Amino acid sequence: MSSRRPGFVICELQWLKLHLRLAAHEQSGSRLRYRFDFSVEPDVDVTCDIYYIDDELNSMKQTSQPERIEIYEGRIEFGMHISRRALNLAELPHDFVWTPKLQFVLHEECGMGGTIVHTEKRSFSWPENPPDN
Repeated sequence: MSSRRPGFVICELQWLKLHLRLAAHEQSGSRLRYRFDFSVEPDVDVTCDIYYIDDELNSMKQTSQPERIEIYEGRIEFGMHISRRALNLAELPHDFVWTPKLQFVLHEECGMGGTIVHTEKRSFSWPENPPDN
């Protein structure tokens, strides 16, 4: 006689959250880390925290504000890329449609502490190229 255990059921968004975290982990390095989490804020679906370690070897202190904004923009674009990669990896059903509102929070870490240096909201639609009916 075998005792069957019920299957483990998760919803699409729970599955996606797992893949967002996995894709962020795969794309993060020792000096630049990405972390995704579903937000509790009403106007934000996903928060992406981006952590950058600032030290003497690669300091942002000497970088002008326009250059910093350009660097931040690149980090946010890479976060958008990670989001799309996670959606691809999750292999969600073809009828899964999602238009998330993402908030990117960039943290610059210096020594014992860190500060938020930039926040920005973005959105996109999934699937990017919806199939014709």
